[in-house]
Amino acid sequence: MKWRTIAVLISKPRTASETRAIALFVIEFYILSSIVLASWWYRFTPTASGTVIPFCCSHRFQEQEPESSESLS
Repeated sequence: MKWRTIAVLISKPRTASETRAIALFVIEFYILSSIVLASWWYRFTPTASGTVIPFCCSHRFQEQEPESSESLS
């Protein structure tokens, strides 16, 4: 029954404004999902040191520059 309802909605003739609204919705959904996936990929990609920064604790895991060791003379 569910597939029949979807098929009827897809095959229904539409006006130009309905078509534009659907096209804008699809484009917005694509853009937003791309942004979400890109941020997820960036967040869970290992850093140069090989650690993965957890999303909830990213402020605690900021990469720090290694301290320079000064030679004592």
